[in-house]
Amino acid sequence: MSVEDGQLARWRHTDSDPARSMAAALSTDDYGALTAPERVRRLRALAIGTVYAVENLRVLGVQPPGEMEDLTLGGEVTGAHFATREHNFAASTIARTLQLFADPGRHVLYDATTHDGDPAKVDAMRSHAFDAGEAGLPPLLIGAVIVIAIAAFSAAACYCGQAAAEVVDRKLTEDTLTARMMVTQGRAIALVDEHTARERAAGHPIPWSPQESRLLESLLETQKRIATRSHTALPNPFPGAVEAGAEVGRRIADTGIGLGVFALIAAGAYVLTR
Repeated sequence: MSVEDGQLARWRHTDSDPARSMAAALSTDDYGALTAPERVRRLRALAIGTVYAVENLRVLGVQPPGEMEDLTLGGEVTGAHFATREHNFAASTIARTLQLFADPGRHVLYDATTHDGDPAKVDAMRSHAFDAGEAGLPPLLIGAVIVIAIAAFSAAACYCGQAAAEVVDRKLTEDTLTARMMVTQGRAIALVDEHTARERAAGHPIPWSPQESRLLESLLETQKRIATRSHTALPNPFPGAVEAGAEVGRRIADTGIGLGVFALIAAGAYVLTR
């Protein structure tokens, strides 16, 4: 991501029924059957769910907001923040989808506020350059979700948040391959969320099952097809991202964080729509 003025784009989103919107976004299998505003609304929920799932996969997870606070996403993410290479692979794969949703090339991001599927309200005085080729909501949510474009994939989430309905319709109704990628993305986020929840309950990392790996690899294969079609390399969502999860994963000790610390910090982490 490239930012022209040294600042970071911020996207603030509210939803009149966030739990329903997130659940719908994770289970949608036919975007063409929806109205244009509902497609936009579900894409925004999917973008937020993606950022949340990636950040919550880190050893430290996402720290829950206070009762009256907004949920703020856009924390630091690097390969070293994940317990194993498989966790890194899962995060890298779902993060990359948002970058591939955007057409290749330069895009202008604005500080924006959105609600449901309504058109974005942008601050035309605060724009940021985003290069698409670079590199569940907590149940007690009262205010808004704020996404800060601190990494390439979170910048792409901001792009999804403010994309015009015409762009969303074209990508989700006329581009079959991208629509397939976004449908699989919803299933992958739900899978990651469930895996993370089991790890929080166990207090330590859990190996990824063959079924989980197959879904993530299926998503990756679709991403590769989209990148090949546009004659671009797979984008890099964050420093240290990986494109393969088949190797034996690193142990927690390799990151310098013990299981006891992992369990202590993770105990208070939230999961998507519970």
